[in-house]
Amino acid sequence: MPLAPEAVAVLRALRLFSRFRELVFPNDKRWREPMSDAAISTMYKRLRAGAYRNRMVPHGWRAAFSTVMNERAAELERDGDRVIIEMILAHVPAGISASEWAYNRARYHKPRAELLQVWARMICNGHRESMSLIGDDGENSGLLLTSRNG
Repeated sequence: MPLAPEAVAVLRALRLFSRFRELVFPNDKRWREPMSDAAISTMYKRLRAGAYRNRMVPHGWRAAFSTVMNERAAELERDGDRVIIEMILAHVPAGISASEWAYNRARYHKPRAELLQVWARMICNGHRESMSLIGDDGENSGLLLTSRNG
């Protein structure tokens, strides 16, 4: 999957924060093992004293992406984007076999990259550059995303 420059910048910043360990997202108790699949759900439950409990789940980002990008496609009368959005979400559109879908992704590389770049700009708008989120000493002093305006 093509990564937008904003996503690459975040991963590069995280690589510095992780001290160049093998994993960018290690388990908090066993750093040589990957983060558990429940870690992000747990974070949402604990973040801001539970303010996101029962309001946000990791899978919700997929729904948000689909909703926002399909609304954009409709507004711009870009019906072809719907297939690309489904491809990004790893859904198999009606009328296409799963095997054809699995082997025919290279043809859509450029439009996937373009849509992911649009999404990256949308979600990063108003936030600081990724490297500025790492404190001067490499510690997590600046890791919270904050708006440039506040």
